[in-house]
Amino acid sequence: MTPGPSRVGRAEGNGGGTSKVGVAMRGRRFRRQWGLTAAALAGAVAVGLLAPQVSALAATAPSPGQPASAASSGPTTAPLPAPPPGTTTVSDGTDGKVAGMAIPNVDPSQSAEEVQRLKADGINTISLFVWWWMPQQSSNFVERCSNPAQQQNCTPTEPDAELQVQIAAAQQYGMRTILVPIFYCGSCEGGWRGTAQPSDTSAWFSSYRQFIDHYADLAQQNRVSTLFIGSEMTSLENQQQQWLNVISEARQHFSGQLGYEENWDVLGNAHYLNSVDVIGVSAYFPLDDAQSPSLGTILGDWRSSQASGYAGHNWVGLVQHLANSTGKPILFGEVGYMSGDYAAKQPFLNFQGTVNWQLQSDLYQAVLATFHSQPWWAGAVWWEWYIPASTGGDNTRTPRAKTAESLLEAWYGRGWRPAQSSTPLVLSAQADSPDNPELAPPPPPPGSGSSAPGGPAGHQSSAGVSGRSATGSAASHGPTSAAAAGTAGAPGRVSTQGTGASASAGPGAASSPTSRKGLPVTILALASLAAAGLAALMALASYGSRSRRAAKRSAPAG
Repeated sequence: MTPGPSRVGRAEGNGGGTSKVGVAMRGRRFRRQWGLTAAALAGAVAVGLLAPQVSALAATAPSPGQPASAASSGPTTAPLPAPPPGTTTVSDGTDGKVAGMAIPNVDPSQSAEEVQRLKADGINTISLFVWWWMPQQSSNFVERCSNPAQQQNCTPTEPDAELQVQIAAAQQYGMRTILVPIFYCGSCEGGWRGTAQPSDTSAWFSSYRQFIDHYADLAQQNRVSTLFIGSEMTSLENQQQQWLNVISEARQHFSGQLGYEENWDVLGNAHYLNSVDVIGVSAYFPLDDAQSPSLGTILGDWRSSQASGYAGHNWVGLVQHLANSTGKPILFGEVGYMSGDYAAKQPFLNFQGTVNWQLQSDLYQAVLATFHSQPWWAGAVWWEWYIPASTGGDNTRTPRAKTAESLLEAWYGRGWRPAQSSTPLVLSAQADSPDNPELAPPPPPPGSGSSAPGGPAGHQSSAGVSGRSATGSAASHGPTSAAAAGTAGAPGRVSTQGTGASASAGPGAASSPTSRKGLPVTILALASLAAAGLAALMALASYGSRSRRAAKRSAPAG
């Protein structure tokens, strides 16, 4: 098995582009020959005094031989820092469970590179989604989206050949594969299949069985590990016999594991779960209304939610009851969070608040810390991985090149476990986390923010997806807000929001104080002016000297 590439020195390409390997932000050595000018000396002194602020801007400075456009195209990756004091290490960071990632919007031409990267993070399972089309909420069939212009601009169904390329890419690195055939419902609210109401249920299920059987054959031919025969079909889960027929027929085509996935708000609603091998849960449980709750708070929220409308709900107990009542392993077939403020409030929505990579990472860690020791928990498939289109501070759902990816590498790849469950394994270099006592900046003025939006559960695509259209992405169970303006990326996956203010699109995103973020730039500008004046005076006295002293400034690896 070929190990994944080291992420030391990898810089992210701009949205949708291929990553550049071997590009790093390096420290520069300034050599003084035939007289060290006072300007250079003063500049070196100023930089030394302001090293913490300079490091936050290093991602925007090109390395020798690197085009400026490449250097500023997005966050760069970096090695993990030392673990927190008291951290222990386990031999298998996955605990023998599914450490999965959904990659439905990764272009097949980039699959091998992205899968190799995920392998280095400790990911052991790749989940692939393929979409068909149900034109109307009352339609009695599902079909391929083969002609979007005549099918309400549906997302084109991925060709079987492309799916096979992605399956092969995962298996090349020894990963398990999960295949999830689903469909987008044209006139359903948000396009979500969970509200489909065919006028002739028998005719609809006849069409649906053909749909599942096709992918059961493909899964069998390509040695897929698990096939999901349905996902979040809430409005049709009362059709027990029809689903038993789907399961029985699929087993005639596929000899691997079969699964069915329930939505978080209707667990136990499907009475045919005893007939599948694994129960999936779309685990978008509302946890907390706060702008940026701490990891310790989020851990408590799993057993007593602080989200509006769900106060006191014990989500752990609910999932455990499903496991105990069915005797089946529970896989979080979809779980994930936006990388902005209020991400814990309604995780099923693609609401884009002010960039907050630390909160996304803490939400990931809370899932792992809460469930990894449960014997009935089969693991998680994180939703979702793609190369973000934003070249700055991305606040969408992907963990790629963010603190959350570092967290996955620490937990899965390194096997790190914190001494205290409330201790984050990875911290963002800069984090605007007003409600997090570990990382709290000064709070915004009263009245500067509003509550995050609610809204009906739907099913639209993640914003910022590059590589292909994602009209029917299974990521977001709700309306997608317009993309929020990104911020300049700070250095490294371990760092976060950068130095510019991020404008939120939509209500509920309290603005971060821009004066705090702009402080390093202001200090640098003042220091430069002072250095220039000092240089002019010192240069007259030092002219002609042959000093050979050298000054060195080390910038963090990208």
